[in-house]
Amino acid sequence: MTASRDGDNVADREKGGLKYLYTKRLKPWWWPSDSGKFCVTIRYGARTLEVIEGKNAIETESLAGVITTLEVLRSAVDAGELDTRIEAVSGQVKAGFAKDDSIAKRPKLRLPVKAS
Repeated sequence: MTASRDGDNVADREKGGLKYLYTKRLKPWWWPSDSGKFCVTIRYGARTLEVIEGKNAIETESLAGVITTLEVLRSAVDAGELDTRIEAVSGQVKAGFAKDDSIAKRPKLRLPVKAS
């Protein structure tokens, strides 16, 4: 994925020898809080990971602190320190795709057959 100079998010996808260029919306992992500080979260898909037990964001003093926090988080991920939290959220995501057994147990509708 690449970003153009004017700030639009774009991605290249090659299909059948042709390249398609399309806009892709990226959700930022940080935002300014009401107190003027910055908050940083970690996402697994659309879900937010708990960085510390019971906390899903890290607060920093400045935008430079956001960069430092992201670097520290990357080293923690590389070291495997967040694997259990990632697996927990992954399990929640997979559970959302599981088939509902109650649908399979419903009686099937039988339509009358035309007599020939």
